[in-house]
Amino acid sequence: MKFQKFPNYNFESNLMKNKFAKMEIFNNLRNAYAARLAVAAVAMVSSPAYAQITKVNTVMGNVQTVLTGVAVTCFTIALMFAGFKMAFQHAKWSEISNIVIGGIIVGGAAGIAAWLIN
Repeated sequence: MKFQKFPNYNFESNLMKNKFAKMEIFNNLRNAYAARLAVAAVAMVSSPAYAQITKVNTVMGNVQTVLTGVAVTCFTIALMFAGFKMAFQHAKWSEISNIVIGGIIVGGAAGIAAWLIN
């Protein structure tokens, strides 16, 4: 049996396949640009909707106030606990450092959240 290099090779059918592939790529690009244009148009038209954000800002401001208060309270309790442990149990800094670091992280988290919200 003789091996054929290109069995049933039809140049015209492959040319048509390439044309259809190119058209499919073009259609995909056109659809992608149309979708981006639609999103941009909606974003430009919806500018009056910014007036509704005041309620969200009020709620987030209240959440920020509560979180800041909780963080200050936790940090104060952590420092008080570390101080009592050093004063009355003669604890070393290596035993208390985790408590102080945890208090700093809790207090810093509220500050970072406040910075991100504003």
